[in-house]
Amino acid sequence: TKNALKSLFYQSNIFEDLSLEYLGPYDGHNIKELEKAFESAKKLEKSVVIHVRTKKGKGYKFAEEDKIGYWHGVGPFDIETGKSLNTTSNELISYSECISNHLEKEMENNKDIIAITPAMISGSKLNNIFNKFKDRAIDLGINEEHAVTFASGLSLNKKKPFLSIYSTFMQRSYDNLNNDLARMNLPLVVGVDRAGLSGEDGDTHLGIYDVEITKGLRNSVIAMPLDSNDAKNILNLALNSNKLFFIRYPKEN
Repeated sequence: TKNALKSLFYQSNIFEDLSLEYLGPYDGHNIKELEKAFESAKKLEKSVVIHVRTKKGKGYKFAEEDKIGYWHGVGPFDIETGKSLNTTSNELISYSECISNHLEKEMENNKDIIAITPAMISGSKLNNIFNKFKDRAIDLGINEEHAVTFASGLSLNKKKPFLSIYSTFMQRSYDNLNNDLARMNLPLVVGVDRAGLSGEDGDTHLGIYDVEITKGLRNSVIAMPLDSNDAKNILNLALNSNKLFFIRYPKEN
């Protein structure tokens, strides 16, 4: 009876169907409204979901208008202009861009190479590849597990998948790497981005576990390039190795 009456006024949602209390949605930028929601939740005697809606970058024009993820994580910048204050030489590029540039050239010469990423197009500097190879570049959203199993399917169909993934997020896909690729001796090249300490990204993004996670996988190789030329050679080797091949590189230039 309760559910029937509620359905007259509210749409059913998955949380209530799971017998969880549901409050919201609330304006995540309204502090007073949020405080009331939290006070209400504290009075409940069961698990509760508080649904909060926020707008990324709210209050700062440049961040609000960002469509490609530039403001997802930034270093020092000028508040008035939004321009970076990074003093690094313009002649240097990030390792992510280095790998992406070499991958782009490999894809020009080999139509079997397919680039995959779990929602990290901008972070891993894959924009050019996604614009240039629309039928061979696939963003699978924040689904690292699915990305690996999807790559397994491509390998079974004689394609050469390249998966660009942040080191810290790769732990989510360990079971898939082990069962869907390593155990079956299937090839996949994994660009392990943000390997090692990653500074301002915070402790959630530290790439300090991927070696321990991957070194026990059968038929696999772990490599780390010294420079751009080394990265080119390692990528070429990886794509022709017929192995599960991990190429680690840091966030640095």
